[in-house]
Amino acid sequence: MKVKSDDKLQYEAVAVEWLIQMNSKLKNVLKKNNVPKNIQEEICGEFSFDLAMLQDQGKIKTGSQAYRPVICFEDNEQQLVFASDDKFQLHEYVYGVVEELF
Repeated sequence: MKVKSDDKLQYEAVAVEWLIQMNSKLKNVLKKNNVPKNIQEEICGEFSFDLAMLQDQGKIKTGSQAYRPVICFEDNEQQLVFASDDKFQLHEYVYGVVEELF
């Protein structure tokens, strides 16, 4: 497996699509469980924002080790694609994505 980190625009497009699909799945579960539409939107926004902040700026600690979560994607050539710098912030897209879904 190779790692490809030089195309920030490719990563952003895939990461935003992942955010759309994740929120769509969450929305469907909330709808299936008869959660009112305005509450569905609020839950999707809050959950997605918190998850995106964990990815953008969070740390996961296990014992004495700390790790920063990183979302990466594998393309058709089995290359891992990830953001090459910290300028891309997934949380900045959350509320726009949620607004589009609702």
